[in-house]
Amino acid sequence: MYKYVTLSWIVPVLRKRWIGNFISKSRKESLKLEGLNAAIKRLPLGHETLPILETVFASRKAGFGGEQQLGKVFENYSYPMKYRVLHDVSLTSSTPFQIDTQFITPTYAVIVEVKNISVEHKIVNNPPQLIRVLNNGEVKGFNSPITQVENASDAC
Repeated sequence: MYKYVTLSWIVPVLRKRWIGNFISKSRKESLKLEGLNAAIKRLPLGHETLPILETVFASRKAGFGGEQQLGKVFENYSYPMKYRVLHDVSLTSSTPFQIDTQFITPTYAVIVEVKNISVEHKIVNNPPQLIRVLNNGEVKGFNSPITQVENASDAC
């Protein structure tokens, strides 16, 4: 079982001039994660919403950790072509969308959607979703990373 799933979709990029290789946009902890952490600290022990906030916080923190692991790959690996890496890109086309990581070269771009899941998981097509099965048998569905990448690719 993979600790995290990384899927990509290649989209063409037109670029006339290219100078150097670097990570153009770094990743930082999201404001939602900071807000959840602040809310958890402010609530008294035993508050009815505390377990819900802690679960959401743990899930988002794990996702951020998976994205950081991928970022280290880009930082530590030397690629033979000129490239740029953009982390956590939020754009708007017909609707707003977010890209976890985009690896851009003069001839193509790769959109990467990261999922940091340490338990059994599978991707299903109908409806498109990622299914997580915990050790206690609890099943939860998430947005399909394949659909997320396809939608981001179409919007680009």
